[in-house]
Amino acid sequence: MTLPHFVLQGEKKDFYADGVLENRKIGYPVKFEFGEGSELIAQYKKAASLGMYDIIENLYSKYSMNDDLFVGNLTHNDVDGDGCYQVLKRYFKHGPTVYKNINYNTDLSGVLIRHIIESSEILFITDLSLSEDQIRFIMEEREKCKQMGPVIWIDHHKSSVLSTYTHENLYKFNYGVIGVAATTLVYLWCIMYYKIIGNPIVKTDDIMIPPAVLEIGLYDTFHECMRKQFNYGMTARFYDFYDFDIWDMVMDGVGSTRRTKEERVADNIQRVLSDGDVILNFAHYDAHHRYETTKEEVDIILIKDCEIFETAQCVMANAYGFSDLFGSDFKKYDGCCKFYKSETGSWTHSFYADKDKERKLNCFAVCKLYGGGGHPTASGFESNHPVSSKATINKTTGKAEILIDYDEFVEVTGATSLFL
Repeated sequence: MTLPHFVLQGEKKDFYADGVLENRKIGYPVKFEFGEGSELIAQYKKAASLGMYDIIENLYSKYSMNDDLFVGNLTHNDVDGDGCYQVLKRYFKHGPTVYKNINYNTDLSGVLIRHIIESSEILFITDLSLSEDQIRFIMEEREKCKQMGPVIWIDHHKSSVLSTYTHENLYKFNYGVIGVAATTLVYLWCIMYYKIIGNPIVKTDDIMIPPAVLEIGLYDTFHECMRKQFNYGMTARFYDFYDFDIWDMVMDGVGSTRRTKEERVADNIQRVLSDGDVILNFAHYDAHHRYETTKEEVDIILIKDCEIFETAQCVMANAYGFSDLFGSDFKKYDGCCKFYKSETGSWTHSFYADKDKERKLNCFAVCKLYGGGGHPTASGFESNHPVSSKATINKTTGKAEILIDYDEFVEVTGATSLFL
């Protein structure tokens, strides 16, 4: 099967209606080229050769619009994860019947999660850097229930890209590149699905990313023009700031009185950005105050053969916010960590490192050690206690230290150094 060559590219005019958001900086022109020879297209070709698209279409063909096809979606509990579900919901005639937002190391044995795993004739796993044990658990549970439908794992985190776990019913689209978040990958997956089954939702091979998907992609991959306002504005949907569902507004233009869909979408995105600005200003003030009053220097020390092998100088704080929370400390330390207690009672940790520094913490490896994952310079995990509770005070230096056994570190993470 030959897949079409297609290019995703665009300037501001391609994504926003004329006269709307015309003064807003989008950053350098967005251009993603996925031609016939690219790694991403190779993944689509592999899926096609394995018959995955045919399997899904055959499942769909068994059902009319009025019958039930149970499609499940386990997705990350952030805006990028929500975006994955929203794209799937819009581009399949049977969108996900049920979905659940979870975190990287969430217990998968909960009632609703197990129901999704065991009952989904098609299961999408999106924006989740699951461990090998977690993905094996999912596949084994489905086998026990004789649920042999496909599991499609779409993600952009390093741990997913490097995963070597295979199963005959597992199809992986794990691809990491700057500017391509999980929502973007899901959108591409839907585009290619419709192209392959001969029912394209676009008329040309040049595909323009919807504005909301673009915003999420550039924010969630730590692009230099981070869309924090958009992220905060979208998060405000939990508080009923609008008369309409926020995703219907930014994806479909619902609630705006502008003439065209493009103008309505742009108008609604501007509303989200404006609200995000207000929220962001307050959040920055509150987060910086918490950071400055709770931050503490902590050395992460790798112990090999009873001696210090490596020491990473870090700063940790009981605070929330983005990586710019750390201010000048971001360049001063090898790594920075913020942690806070979530509504579920667990502690959420986020580790960051300056990608431009010569000496920088391998955030992915440190978080993987504690059951999490993510990107090389931005990763996270959840635990029952704050990571600072693992620290002890060096009686000689007076500094807090977290000691890690070298052999355990290598075995769990596959890394041989604390640094990238």
